[in-house]
Amino acid sequence: MEEPVVEERTFRRRKPAIERKIAEITEEDTRVALIGKAFKIDKMDYTFWLDDGSGVILVESEDNILPEDGQLVRVLGRVIRDENGIHIYGEVIQDFRGVDMGALQEIQSLEKRYLKKLEEMASFWSGGEEL
Repeated sequence: MEEPVVEERTFRRRKPAIERKIAEITEEDTRVALIGKAFKIDKMDYTFWLDDGSGVILVESEDNILPEDGQLVRVLGRVIRDENGIHIYGEVIQDFRGVDMGALQEIQSLEKRYLKKLEEMASFWSGGEEL
């Protein structure tokens, strides 16, 4: 009896997408998660503009999937820098219609306030740097 051939694959792990407002995107950011309303949908180039209240940015759709004009979406993607500035190569575009934005903003506010402190405490208790 012949042994089955096992195909081996290696996968590169992507960096996590950091939740940002458009105005908060830094030089160090390579992948971001943005939430905003889509507008100026271009069905020929598979691009759209995203407005999150802090700014606007061009999003290029990886999978040729486009939101509707005015639709609330979350975009996870790579930050692309070129001579024209920056835009986002949208790897994932999620429909956020129906999401409770008030609750989401409250969670994000709590994360910003407490997450760094919790990480520092966890590092200390797991044998990290001694004080």
